[in-house]
Amino acid sequence: IKWPMTAVNDLVTYLRYLRDHKPEVVAELQRAGKELTCWYAWPSPWVEWPWIEVNKSNLNSTCSDWHVKNAYVAVTQLLSTKVTSSRQRFFYPGATAESLERYGALG
Repeated sequence: IKWPMTAVNDLVTYLRYLRDHKPEVVAELQRAGKELTCWYAWPSPWVEWPWIEVNKSNLNSTCSDWHVKNAYVAVTQLLSTKVTSSRQRFFYPGATAESLERYGALG
């Protein structure tokens, strides 16, 4: 639920209303939340956490796809588009436009 910070006091009232009068909405919110659980996980890197410990942890039982669906993967995917759009931009201290054109650095 996206809720304005200026109206947080009304959130509890709203949630109680949903619980008492619209249980199907609550069930749908729970289903959607469970579907997105993996994307909120920030697993430790494999260097810090041996594979056996990962498999014994609750992470595997709550999100079996944690290795491909997690917050780190999501951020990396979002940032990857920015990297590819600026791949040809470089900074050469003291270079002139003529020298950059001669060596093909401008395009």
